[in-house]
Amino acid sequence: MTFRTWAKLLGATFGVAALGGASQLGLAYGLGFLRFTRVVEVTARDEWIAQLAWVAWFAMTAAAIGAVVGRTQLPPNPPAGARFVPAVVAGFGAAAIVPLTMQPARNAQVAGVDPVFVVGACAALGAAIGIFAAYAALRSTVARWSIITLTVAVWVLAVASVAPSLRPGQDLPAVRLGVLDLSILPGKAVDQAALFTMPALALICGLLIGLAARRRQASTAAIALAGLPGPALLTVAYLIAGPGAGADRYQEVPYWAAMTAAGAGVFGSVLAAVFRRGPVGAPAESAPTPERPPLPQRE
Repeated sequence: MTFRTWAKLLGATFGVAALGGASQLGLAYGLGFLRFTRVVEVTARDEWIAQLAWVAWFAMTAAAIGAVVGRTQLPPNPPAGARFVPAVVAGFGAAAIVPLTMQPARNAQVAGVDPVFVVGACAALGAAIGIFAAYAALRSTVARWSIITLTVAVWVLAVASVAPSLRPGQDLPAVRLGVLDLSILPGKAVDQAALFTMPALALICGLLIGLAARRRQASTAAIALAGLPGPALLTVAYLIAGPGAGADRYQEVPYWAAMTAAGAGVFGSVLAAVFRRGPVGAPAESAPTPERPPLPQRE
């Protein structure tokens, strides 16, 4: 690869990763479900922890987005280093959200926690793990599909959760990552949504992406693992943030749901891999050859 090609590849990867992280963070600030500049009481610490999952997830998805765009600058059949180096650069680009989260956290007051250090550490750790997400996006088409699909789905859930509060006079919502937190729903329905939304979403996306990979005649292993990358980012984001310790299990319920998301995604893609195209035992038709011409058709 020439110097000009490397410069375009790394520049696009870094710039898009930084822009992707900053854009998602700005949208979350604007919609109101990320609010670092506030005083958090002990009873509301789980709401603070829920925001850390968002921060880590933003960093990981930003790195993957940078890799997806930077991939367009890769030559056909690139060497291994041509994928690893852009993945690392994407992680550095995603780390641009570290100061963008630490700055507003300077005005926060959280009992027993240094908010600036905790937010910065979660963002930096998410960017570091984003290197692996970026490498997967550079290496595998189905990994790109999975990450993009789950990213879009999570944002749809977030916007749907925020929508009722956009009317004048409404309070800003507290929205958890990968959860349908609709304030108009009764508390029991919200708890059930927190428990089942991520596994169900991962299962459906894994099945659909696995079927799409099968239509493109991907290998069996690629089809079976097609549902892993996107849900795995949700799982890792909640691992970084932690399960919380509130009596109302505000963070604990989606935490354990996220722990099952990666497995549910793989289960959906495995179903796509083992799904039979025709009846059991039906012989496959072989293509006609000069030695064996096609059978005459009955009129």
